[in-house]
Amino acid sequence: MKRLFIFSAIVCLLSCCVKENLLPPSVSGEEVLVNLEFGSSGLEEIKVGTKATLDVIPESRVSNMFVFVFVGEKRYYAHYFDNSSIRASKEQVRNASVNCWYVDQMSSSTDAATNGVLRIKCPAVTGAQIYIMANIDADMVNVSPEKLNMITTLSQLKALTAVLNQEITSRNGLFPMAGVSETVNISSTGITGSTSGTAVKVTLERFDAKVKVNFR
Repeated sequence: MKRLFIFSAIVCLLSCCVKENLLPPSVSGEEVLVNLEFGSSGLEEIKVGTKATLDVIPESRVSNMFVFVFVGEKRYYAHYFDNSSIRASKEQVRNASVNCWYVDQMSSSTDAATNGVLRIKCPAVTGAQIYIMANIDADMVNVSPEKLNMITTLSQLKALTAVLNQEITSRNGLFPMAGVSETVNISSTGITGSTSGTAVKVTLERFDAKVKVNFR
């Protein structure tokens, strides 16, 4: 049986359900260039293992990302980041005038988790929501950048169902991940929490659970 991932369920798990007194969302119409930090979370696994399995380093890799910005139901930004827009350093990204990104991949078990920065060009907004999907592989899952780009409302995104295109349990190193940051403000000074006022960093959580099975 093919495995289903209901994106709305993932959104609920990643989102904070605390009710806040916020100003109504708004859009200024001004387009700004801002930086968005991201990082992968610590990966949990259930050890039951196999002799041949990917370890935490390749499983932490981020190879591409699709980023949405919504205000209420309406989409105000959507962009796919892949190798064509990657830069050699965070400094290059932070000084760029176009959409681009940098990722510092985890390379050893003693390294910090994979992290990076995105440079996004989008309207200045308040009370926005940022959604990220990472490691999109249309060969493995029936979700592609083209399909994501057709989404124009938050309801459409939350209704998205990803289906595995294969019945085998092995992976090629592209583990789908998702991250959410709700109620943020985007202005010429950066991306900050609507209530905290601090810089936003989106944490990516893996869709898959990992189970190791050791046969003795």
